[in-house]
Amino acid sequence: LDARLTHQLTLAGVENSQTTLGLDYQWLPKLSLQASGTQGRLGQSAQLGVSYLNGKDRIYLAERLTNDQAGQARATVVGGETPFGPTGKVYSEYQWETSDKGDRNLSLVGAQRQWDVGEGLQFRLSGEHATIDALANDMKMAATQRTALATGLSYRHPVGITASTRDEMRWEEGGKPRQQF
Repeated sequence: LDARLTHQLTLAGVENSQTTLGLDYQWLPKLSLQASGTQGRLGQSAQLGVSYLNGKDRIYLAERLTNDQAGQARATVVGGETPFGPTGKVYSEYQWETSDKGDRNLSLVGAQRQWDVGEGLQFRLSGEHATIDALANDMKMAATQRTALATGLSYRHPVGITASTRDEMRWEEGGKPRQQF
């Protein structure tokens, strides 16, 4: 059984601080169960999932419920990941979402790699591209393209405590173009 507590702090812009409590339970050697709940300034969410490990490849299925400023939503997530190199992975995911504002589908592909840079210290670099199809106001499907680049630094103390930070840049096209940092 693994437990984690994470906190996201807003430094500038729209206040979106939030805290998440998550549990992972290794039920069988290849099968694990996950549960998490998030409470934040903009709303709350809960997620239940299951993942299956086949060698070094992992497939997963999750159900997510959210209640935030955009309304209520329910999403089904299915995905998979496979390692590349000694400390990297590539992954793909598909999400079907139903919400107060209509249905949307999201497909994404990404890659992540990490390097050990010192005793207990790791640097992580990842990139991701997503396509989001959603019904627009005129009831026609509209596509948004999102590209993200993220870096992270983490430290794991020998007693088992881990601290980490993550920085991300996002670019969206389609509808209203925007950049997020």
